[in-house]
Amino acid sequence: MSEEFSIHVRASKKGVRTYYAQFRGPDGDWGTAKSTGIRDKGRKRDRQDAIAWVQHYLDSGQVVT
Repeated sequence: MSEEFSIHVRASKKGVRTYYAQFRGPDGDWGTAKSTGIRDKGRKRDRQDAIAWVQHYLDSGQVVT
């Protein structure tokens, strides 16, 4: 497997863009996307914050497969 996670931006019905993460399970399939709670306001820092959230989430061992 080349990637443990993937980052996506989704827009709500009200147009609020939020970063979501998907994690790869042990079988190699992608799991359901989980919200990072980080809003995309068009700044480079927003994506970096979302990636930092994902890394912290992975390090905590909370990822549900």
